[in-house]
Amino acid sequence: RQKDNFALVLFNHPHLGDLSLVAGDEGGHADRHHALLAHYFHSARSVLKVGGAVHVCLCGTQPSSWRVRAAAERCGLVVAAEEGTAVPVGRWIFGERNRCDVPEMAEVLPHYPVKRKYRNGSLGSKHALARYGYRHRRTEGESYRGQTGEISVEQSVNFVFRSADAKTTNVESDDVQSTAAGEYDDGQWTCRVCKLKFASREDLEAHESSPALPDVATGGFERKAEMKRTKMPSRASDERKPDESKKSAAALRGRALTELDNPTIVARGTVTSDLAGSRIRWLCRQKAFPLSRHVPSKKRVDDAVKRGSIFVNEVVCVDTARILNAGDTVTLVEESGGGTQTSNTIAVAQQDDAPSSGGADNSRVRLVESFDFGPGTTLRVMFKPVGVRCVGSFSEDTLEMQTKSLADLEGDCPKNIGGGVKCLPISKVDTGVGGLCVLATGPADSFDPAPLQSLAVTYTFTALVHGRPDWGKGGVYCRIPTEGVRQWKKRKAPEQFGDDPSEAGTGDEAVVGEPLNLDGALHLQCLDSLRLEDGHVLSTISARSSFDSGRLANVISYTLRSRLGLHVVNDRFSKREFAALPRRMRNLVRQSVCMGCYAVDMKHGDEALLVSIHSHQRTRCGYWRKILDVS
Repeated sequence: RQKDNFALVLFNHPHLGDLSLVAGDEGGHADRHHALLAHYFHSARSVLKVGGAVHVCLCGTQPSSWRVRAAAERCGLVVAAEEGTAVPVGRWIFGERNRCDVPEMAEVLPHYPVKRKYRNGSLGSKHALARYGYRHRRTEGESYRGQTGEISVEQSVNFVFRSADAKTTNVESDDVQSTAAGEYDDGQWTCRVCKLKFASREDLEAHESSPALPDVATGGFERKAEMKRTKMPSRASDERKPDESKKSAAALRGRALTELDNPTIVARGTVTSDLAGSRIRWLCRQKAFPLSRHVPSKKRVDDAVKRGSIFVNEVVCVDTARILNAGDTVTLVEESGGGTQTSNTIAVAQQDDAPSSGGADNSRVRLVESFDFGPGTTLRVMFKPVGVRCVGSFSEDTLEMQTKSLADLEGDCPKNIGGGVKCLPISKVDTGVGGLCVLATGPADSFDPAPLQSLAVTYTFTALVHGRPDWGKGGVYCRIPTEGVRQWKKRKAPEQFGDDPSEAGTGDEAVVGEPLNLDGALHLQCLDSLRLEDGHVLSTISARSSFDSGRLANVISYTLRSRLGLHVVNDRFSKREFAALPRRMRNLVRQSVCMGCYAVDMKHGDEALLVSIHSHQRTRCGYWRKILDVS
């Protein structure tokens, strides 16, 4: 009997593959796959050796929605290992990391590896066996149309189960496979393995003979001879929409400058012989050309051409790649009503948008507060949304360039943006998070950055994390690990942490209750906590620091994750924790990290200035308490 049994039974990405399940309700879909797993575990136990194991690999939210642990426990199995697919195979097969009898992996031969997409994680998860030719992916199925996203295996996890009682792992097949006739109660028959209910004993027996067929549970299975291939709904990407730019170009073609109603000539330039042969998109951006101060980037030139605001020889230009000849006249015009001017994306905070009010628009760059800082220098506290870079003049969409534009509009300098305003970003919040940033502006010819060296800025971040820290009312101080900073930032470690970078601390020594210098530490406080219905706990925390880094949010996330075991919600290194959250919460969070900088404390000598705004609602437990209706 023993020689015919197996030491390990494996099942990668189980799925019924029936289109009718996808069209039905999600609860029924999850229940049917829970039944599939239950019968798989029930059957696998019958062919195991003593001490054998049953394996299943699931991805995404399947472990929680399909209730894989409950299905295994009902069959007398407990979790022996739970590992990602990128770890060595021996770790989850044998369940111990330091066993000396674990076989060594075979040598990888040149013809083994598969396509790069199966090895680099672009399908959602890397697999340790990809080097040996294993294609870790979902089955194509009927809905497959050649798209990589349809075979994604994001957040794949290997589960290994063993018998709760090692002495009874190898049981007789009659004891395992026989479910008698199930249980009859209140006019229904219940399967003893998966607990599905059936109207008749015949339906139950049909289910037991073929538990993977969904015909009894959903009525959606059709015999192969009668099955008609279902036409999948077309995707948004497949629906070709008419090109609006081509429509507008056709409507504008041949339009003369004299046909406009009360046009205002904003700028006009003549193509010289040395610029002959240039394309209009390139020429308009050159500093020597008069139109450059109004359309300084490719995007603005393209937008102006689409609107019909650029004329060549008094005829509208509809092609940004048009080649110009010597003597051609290029004109940028504005019709009455200002329709051709590029709208300013900066909003100055009004009275009801003052700091600490909750009505401010957090979807665009806006001025929160401004202060005079010496002759000709203005400190500006700006709010930037997620996705906006703080530093750079390569695009007009960066915070630096938008702040320059604001200074120019307010009349800080008599010259244009490119040559008259100097903007110095003092704080550099990560591109992936939103929050307050401090910048200094002034006339370029008289701007002196030296006094700004003595300006100290302390940032307060608010984040939503998994778990509930026990820090007390005063919070704790945590030293920032140097390994959480970029390589070139590490060179500053001796100046920030002392002569010995090791003073940053490791392990439990990194977290203390006594105050530390915030130039190299975080002050952490727990503001609120929330327990969800499934027992998952979330907490809103604040983190204060004066650490001089362009990626302070990244450093805070790394410190919380590596030192304190607290994962920021939707951090890219915490996808498994994020997958355990309720679906409604995941849909609302989407791609945004639940973290931001919502207060800055500036000190210069004896003067201190504090600017704060309300944190984003996704970082507050109170918001989720209302949304999820949790008391």
